[in-house]
Amino acid sequence: MTTTLDLSEIRKRLDKHVKQTYLRKVQAPINVKSTLLAWMELV
Repeated sequence: MTTTLDLSEIRKRLDKHVKQTYLRKVQAPINVKSTLLAWMELV
């Protein structure tokens, strides 16, 4: 089972991935924050 610490690390990596891929692709300003609309955890 995944611990809370692991989930927070996954969330940080996901945010970094979104920033480096999708936000760069649309040339979003640097100060724009992304919003995660869905989160799925498979157990």
